[in-house]
Parts: sequence; structure tokens; C-alpha cells
Amino acid sequence: MEKQAILEGMAAQRRQTVDRLGGTATVWEHVMPNGVSVGGAASWLVDADGQAARGRFGALAGPVPQATADDPGGEPASPVEVLEALEAGGQRLRERLRRMPRALWGLVTATAPGQRLTLAEALARYVQREWTTLAHPLGDHDEAPGGVLLPPGPASLVITDAALARLPVEVLPHAVPRVGVVRLEVAPLPGSAPIRWWGVDFARKHYGPRVTALPDARVEVWGGALARVLDGAVDWQDLEGDGLAIEGDRELAAACLASSGAGP
Repeated sequence: MEKQAILEGMAAQRRQTVDRLGGTATVWEHVMPNGVSVGGAASWLVDADGQAARGRFGALAGPVPQATADDPGGEPASPVEVLEALEAGGQRLRERLRRMPRALWGLVTATAPGQRLTLAEALARYVQREWTTLAHPLGDHDEAPGGVLLPPGPASLVITDAALARLPVEVLPHAVPRVGVVRLEVAPLPGSAPIRWWGVDFARKHYGPRVTALPDARVEVWGGALARVLDGAVDWQDLEGDGLAIEGDRELAAACLASSGAGP
């Protein structure tokens, strides 16, 4: 993914996150279904922004603290300061990244479970985690078009590419099928373009856009929904007919839609 696209996605996603956190109904000590408190997730973003802005890019892939009885990660002393830190910290990080030569974006700078990430990959995954971990759970389904909570347009492409990059590392090596081909058609937002065409050839262990064999199954899904499935936030069966469709061998397709077990 291009540098400018990632920077625009980061900015757009941060605006949505701050807008939702700034709502009068925000309950900072609320523990979301992913086991993370609202305050804990916001503090994680502030810390990761600050460390990455100082060149410690590994923080982008660091774990999100889970809420516990001893440390629920409740309301910060000053919610206003947290919101200001999210805005200012995000801006500082983007300014540093904008000044960095594009060649450096291809260097390995972080690690995630089972993989080494280039800076571009770590940033894309960071945008995805910000949306799935905090911005999406804070959204109001009643106010969303069609009841579907969406990331901002510029962030949707980044989230889509981040989700697809996780498949060959977190999901497919553990899949049961030994033969068969699945074609994933992943849109950044429901019904939008550009579509990411991505193949899975289990027999040859080939994954990605260059797989051209005729598919035994075809999966249509949008990027944010795929990211939430990989996080274990939702089962793919619950999305059928509402952002996900399968044609052909359902068992084969299901192997590409398992939770990675990695969490947010």
C-alpha cells in the first residue's frame, strides 16, 4: 500500500475515534466485548503514538491491555487531556512518517504473533486495530446506514489490506483442507470498489492475488468484516447475508474465515 494512502487512512481513522470518544455517552470504564476497557484502549493508542513518534515502531504491534479486576483501565483523570493527546499524538506521528523516505517503509520494524512486519504493514495493522478495538465498539448501530458500522473511507482500504495480510500467517497455515481453491473478493466497504481479488490454493500453499486456478468456493466480504472475523469479534456465519456471501464449497470457504485467535 502506498505511503500517502496509509497516512490518509491513519488521519481519517483517528478523527472517527476521537469523535466517538468525545461523545457525551462515553463510559470510559466500560469493558467492551473484546475484553478491553474504553479507557484502556484509548491509553494504549496514546502510548503507541508516542513511542512510534520517537522511532520505537514496535509499539504499533504491541498488545492491547486487557481489563482485569485489579486494573480495569477505567476513566482517566482528565478525559479531555486524553482526547487532546490522541489528536496531537496522531498528528506528530504522521508528521514524522511523512518525512521518512519511502524506502524505509519497507524495512522490518515490528513483530506480531508469528510474523515480522515492515513499517508499512505495522501501520496498516495499527489502523485496523484502532478501528476494530475501539472505534467500532463505540459506534451506534441505530445511527449507522443500514445498521452497519463502517470505518472512514480512506481507512477502509488500509484495513482491508491489513486483514488480507494476516491470512497467510495467522489462519491458513492452521487450516485443515489439503486441496481446493478459494477466491476471496474483498471490498473496502460493502458494495464499493476497488475489489481486492485474493486466492487461496491449499494444495500448492499459494496465497494472494496471483492465484489464478479456478475456485471451488468464492467468498464476497468487505475488509472491516473480515478483520473482525479474524479478531474473533464476530463469527462469519453471523455475517452471511449482511456483508458476507459464499458460493460453492462452504467447508472450504470456512477454512479461510476462522478466527486467528490473536485477538485485537
